[in-house]
Amino acid sequence: MKQKRWMFLSNHGHVFTYITKHPSSTAEETARKINLSLRGVQNILADLNQAGYLEKVREGRSNRYIVHTELPLRHKLEREHTIGEILQALGCDNREKTPLKNHRTRMSFRQ
Repeated sequence: MKQKRWMFLSNHGHVFTYITKHPSSTAEETARKINLSLRGVQNILADLNQAGYLEKVREGRSNRYIVHTELPLRHKLEREHTIGEILQALGCDNREKTPLKNHRTRMSFRQ
């Protein structure tokens, strides 16, 4: 009997984790590394940006992503935890704190 293949993280989780570890990577690089379509990664990045978890900053001809780790997880069962807690558990703990204009904490993850 063939075993079902499933994972604990969704595609959104994989993209978010990869971008956190590689904030200057392109959508194409991200798609190739996590084995998703370019369009799928672009849609996920748009979702994460719209929800406030990512902020896209233009640097010359490329982008860098800033992760807002202080935001809560989205499901009602996990809302008392922040996305930063999950990212830290996944080994994303290189943080550079910079205050935002609206006084939220901004953390830029760099290699």
